[in-house]
Amino acid sequence: MKELGIEKSKNVKFAQIYGMCDYLSYDISQKGFTVYKSVPWGPVEDWVPYLARRASENYSAFQTNRNELPYYRKELKKRLLFKSR
Repeated sequence: MKELGIEKSKNVKFAQIYGMCDYLSYDISQKGFTVYKSVPWGPVEDWVPYLARRASENYSAFQTNRNELPYYRKELKKRLLFKSR
């Protein structure tokens, strides 16, 4: 927004599908913006086609998942090391 000369405003909100490019959501929220996460809900036959459409529309989003690998590794280590016995 700064690069585009758009003032920071509480009226600006961001939304993403839960689990897709979460690292962007974290960065945006750290800058003081509201981020909403959409969670597909309902019968599998309803939401799987929805996610497939989103994936085909946003194929490039899946290419950036490698940016999330450090977060996945960190979370996996945390869960494995601090697992209840």
